[in-house]
Amino acid sequence: MGFIRHDQVNGPLKRIASRLKREETIASYNDHTRTFVLKQRPNHDCVFLDSNRLCKIYDRRPAVCREFPKNSIRPNHCPATRKEGPPSHD
Repeated sequence: MGFIRHDQVNGPLKRIASRLKREETIASYNDHTRTFVLKQRPNHDCVFLDSNRLCKIYDRRPAVCREFPKNSIRPNHCPATRKEGPPSHD
């Protein structure tokens, strides 16, 4: 799973999802697709980013984070990188 260790996975995923919701780690869980949606801050930052915007759980981050930006809505687009505009002609 990533954000929880394998030894913490005991019992049905629905029960784990309920615990993660209470801990405000995830926003939702779909039992049919076994998909967790991570909680976000009001500015849409991940709850696992620290004040320096570094991942606090990098060594056990979820697969969705490991595969980003390949699996994003815009594949291979990372919103952290800025698109450069046309060169200025000063």
